[in-house]
Amino acid sequence: MPQQVVMTSVHTHLDGLQWLPLLRDYNFEQTVERLKREDFATEVQLLMARCGG
Repeated sequence: MPQQVVMTSVHTHLDGLQWLPLLRDYNFEQTVERLKREDFATEVQLLMARCGG
């Protein structure tokens, strides 16, 4: 998935800069899923309807 490739690239860069929390210490994927489910549910539904997903 292109989104995962971009996120991995960003996290690798930020880990190199010692930006905290480091990818190995935090589950960012779980946080993104929670945000999509709890905070941006309406927006995600609209996007899914537009994209046919």
